[in-house]
Amino acid sequence: VVATTSHMELIDPAVIRAGRIEGRIVLGSPDAKARQCLLQTKGIEGPLCTAVVQATEGLSFADLSALLV
Repeated sequence: VVATTSHMELIDPAVIRAGRIEGRIVLGSPDAKARQCLLQTKGIEGPLCTAVVQATEGLSFADLSALLV
């Protein structure tokens, strides 16, 4: 089973107790360089890229991608 969530507090404790889900990978928010790379792959560069990178501290890649749609 592979699953993802940004709200671990909403998962039923019975699902994640010992013997059910053996491993978890926790990813933090992307840093400025990672956000800049994502924006550049979407074709956003220069001063606009820098402004968006600075204004999106703490957002996930999913949040950032949603802003670009």
